[in-house]
Amino acid sequence: MLKELIINTDGSLRGSFINALITFVYLVLIVIGVFYEPVRAGIQAQQTFMTWFFATSFGLWIGKKTVEIIVDGKTTKVSDN
Repeated sequence: MLKELIINTDGSLRGSFINALITFVYLVLIVIGVFYEPVRAGIQAQQTFMTWFFATSFGLWIGKKTVEIIVDGKTTKVSDN
């Protein structure tokens, strides 16, 4: 059960798992940053990169799903996968 949430049938990591992991790490950093000034300063210094990285990661995952649907000729929505 857990393996199917993390790994695709072809052996690669699932994009949804990677995005969930990035989101979880960012949330942990924010919570730690509330209590520790050095972490807060680091997040503020890297906020543009972190935003870009998350948006790009999510965008690539959605784009891949869209391309898979077009190539395979499926009529399902991206959210169905």
